[in-house]
Amino acid sequence: AKRATKILAVCWKHKGSVWFQEPVDPVKFGIMDYNDIITHPMDLGTIKKKLAHNFYSSPQEFASDIRLVWQNCYKYNGYEHEISYCAK
Repeated sequence: AKRATKILAVCWKHKGSVWFQEPVDPVKFGIMDYNDIITHPMDLGTIKKKLAHNFYSSPQEFASDIRLVWQNCYKYNGYEHEISYCAK
C-alpha cells in the first residue's frame, strides 16, 4: 500500500492531474454521451478512497485502476486531445 500511495501522490501532483482527480461530470462538461462510451469510469480520487479503505487486495488491482483512468481518457477523447496529453 505504501508504494501505491507514493505512485498516486506522484500522479496527483502532476500539473495536468486536475482533470483526473474526481469522477467525470457529464453534465458539467456537456458530454452527455460519456457514460455510453465509458462503461467503467475511474478517477484518481476514487482510487485514493479505495486505497484509504484498503479496498485493493493486490498491486495488480491498483495498477489496473490507474491504467483505466488513462485508457478511459484516450477512449473518450482520442490520443490527440489536450486532456489526453495530460494523461500521457
